[in-house]
Amino acid sequence: MLRGKAFFPILPACFAALFLILQGWAFLPATFGFEPEKPVFLYFADPETGRLAGESRRFKPAENRAAVYSEIVNALISGPQGDLEPTLPPETQLLALYEGSDNTIFVDLSADVAEKHPGGVKSEVLSVYSIVNTLMLNSSRIRAVKILVNGHETETLAGHVDITRPLKARILLVR
Repeated sequence: MLRGKAFFPILPACFAALFLILQGWAFLPATFGFEPEKPVFLYFADPETGRLAGESRRFKPAENRAAVYSEIVNALISGPQGDLEPTLPPETQLLALYEGSDNTIFVDLSADVAEKHPGGVKSEVLSVYSIVNTLMLNSSRIRAVKILVNGHETETLAGHVDITRPLKARILLVR
């Protein structure tokens, strides 16, 4: 009888461990949600619809999530390879990228992202949400994206979109 009772405390622990593994809270593979055979969609401006459209890319596994996310943001800054239009000034540099404890991704960009931005409401919306949507729609782990400029919080990139708080994806901007 004692053996049967000793088994019951182990059973909830096993279920808890299984739950954590299925939720992605345990050790993850080197790609951290970005599998090399699975495409990642970078969101650029679609000149025909005036919205964001995804361009498929593949990325190699990296040693940690921040490295993968950084590679993705750098590819977004480099611009599209097809018929879509860039959403960020090409002079923009990714200065840092890190993940907060609440799965918010902090993207620190050089001042060029604001200083060389073409301006306008639509352009700024597409710029901001190309970053946010690209990160969030490719990883279920990310809860929000916070954009910084030169390591500092700023109100907007070009006077229209409030980036003082972490942002969530806007799927309605994607065609």
